[in-house]
Amino acid sequence: MAEYQEIHRSLEITIGTACAVAQLKERYSAKIYDLVICSINLGYAAAENDCCTSLALNYKYAKAYLRGGVARKCLGKGEEAGEDFRTVLKLEPTNKQAKTELNENLEIS
Repeated sequence: MAEYQEIHRSLEITIGTACAVAQLKERYSAKIYDLVICSINLGYAAAENDCCTSLALNYKYAKAYLRGGVARKCLGKGEEAGEDFRTVLKLEPTNKQAKTELNENLEIS
């Protein structure tokens, strides 16, 4: 847990700096995705927030929609999670994890 907290702090500093520079948006959306992975290990609400930040920088970043959907599903936000999984499938129609997550989400709803 301490390892994830350390990485999370480090990435927040890196991302905070990067967000000030518009030309680095796409490059740093991947860094924010790394932050999302750490956040999932720390708590789903933080992961959901970090996914939103990543998507604000690059709205076509399918991995951020996927992880955001997983976080929202775990937070009991099934409708929003389903929207995220459907967006992944629009961006990456063959994404197996998004298909599985969407089907599971529909079964829960």
